[in-house]
Amino acid sequence: EGGTIISVIEMFINRRCRAIAVVFCYSGMILHFMRGLDNNVTAKMEKNPSTKKIDFPPAVESIPVNIKVEKNSSNLIQSHESITGPSRLLSEVESISHFPYESKISVKFKRGGRLCFKPYLTGRLSGPYLSQITRWEEVTLNGGHGIATYQAGNHIENNSTVGEIIAYYEVPEAGHYFLEIIGILCNDIGINERYEGKCLEDPANHRITHMSASINAVKVSSSTYGRSRESLRDHRDGYWKWSINSPFEPLFTRYQPIGCRNETDKLDSRCSVPMTLKRFEPYQFYYVGHTRDNSVKTISVDRRASIVKSQALVENRADENINLCFVGQSHAREMAREIRLWLESWNVTNISAKHVDRARYPNEVTKSYIQEYTTKFKCSKSIIAAGQWSAAKLPVIKKPPTTFLKYYGEVREMIQNLKAMNTTGVYLRSIHYNALGDVKIKCPPEDWRSPPVIDGFNRMIRILVETMDVPFIDTNFIIGPMWDSGGDFCHYRNDKAARAEALYILSRLL
Repeated sequence: EGGTIISVIEMFINRRCRAIAVVFCYSGMILHFMRGLDNNVTAKMEKNPSTKKIDFPPAVESIPVNIKVEKNSSNLIQSHESITGPSRLLSEVESISHFPYESKISVKFKRGGRLCFKPYLTGRLSGPYLSQITRWEEVTLNGGHGIATYQAGNHIENNSTVGEIIAYYEVPEAGHYFLEIIGILCNDIGINERYEGKCLEDPANHRITHMSASINAVKVSSSTYGRSRESLRDHRDGYWKWSINSPFEPLFTRYQPIGCRNETDKLDSRCSVPMTLKRFEPYQFYYVGHTRDNSVKTISVDRRASIVKSQALVENRADENINLCFVGQSHAREMAREIRLWLESWNVTNISAKHVDRARYPNEVTKSYIQEYTTKFKCSKSIIAAGQWSAAKLPVIKKPPTTFLKYYGEVREMIQNLKAMNTTGVYLRSIHYNALGDVKIKCPPEDWRSPPVIDGFNRMIRILVETMDVPFIDTNFIIGPMWDSGGDFCHYRNDKAARAEALYILSRLL
């Protein structure tokens, strides 16, 4: 048991492990595969890059391109009555550089006068496609390296100050992309750290890249077709693609300022500009692959739906009923509803999607609960995701959010209960991101479901499903690039993200 906890801590220390950087963690031993750094040689960026597809001339691969850092916040909407957290990180950024032939972005920080010793960054490319940056690597001021596994928790758990953060991105097609990198936390959350008093950076000033920052991507991600359906490695079966006939525009992070709940307040530009959902309208989800000549091959959601429909109709002709049970609270309820909408549109009658509630926390999935719901709903397959309440604002009682190490223990116990009850057809699902609503950006927060916390929970789940051999459905390649698109800053409901996710999950279960 002690060795297991040590192993978890070691795996937590090596955060943001992705397909390119694989971290094998065992008790007492960590093996890293890391990419090296290039010489810090700078070159000047084009002043007026075109938003059209570009033919790139030969270039020296080790020469980076400077990216303009956001230094003047006067053009941003200011926070409301200083209720939000401070803006500390932006002033500590020294430079941002792009290494096109390595699909790498380097963020360097000042050496002295620092308050943000281990910043949490997240980023997104927008333009021809949306791409969430999910692999990050840190370099300390004393030269130490650490691979960041999916953006959660301090993987360098000592007093070393991070001097550089390196991000690796993937895009399906070369071209010109806008870049936004934001600093959400001045100092990231440790594995066993209580974080109820930790404030987010003020979202009105958390962007560290300039509003006009952009890059020319010259490398594309390889095709994901043919991968194992149960693969746990980072893979992107699809991307959100710009689908209207107009010039590309940068997509900036959406958030809800303090004092923007009333309908009258929402009419004020202070509220309407950062809260608008129009920024997501040009994008539609496509499944993406590449042909032998490396050209992009896309399949729309509707085309993919016809394939899944054929699978469902085959099952519909079978004699037995198939009950798909979605275990959890409101996010599970909304997912079951979206699944039903697909099935009803195909006139499939013997496959049902049922919501199984009363599982707010992983430790509420007890043996008696499992016995009750499997008997009552006659579940053929169960999809479980319990993590929202573990960091949410509770309606009645006041309870601190769950630390990452405690969450690990609760999910492990849940899996042990499922195995002890010989429950078959069980899948765990990735926990959904929440957008930056007012209760999350308030200082101190009243709701802690920000990206650093959700990433921490998801990494605990990934460790456990791999070590305990449990099927896992990761929908982050759909939800991640649209993580701030939930209409109520929480749920994916009656929108294209929910629709695309439900179709993918249905394809995995049939």
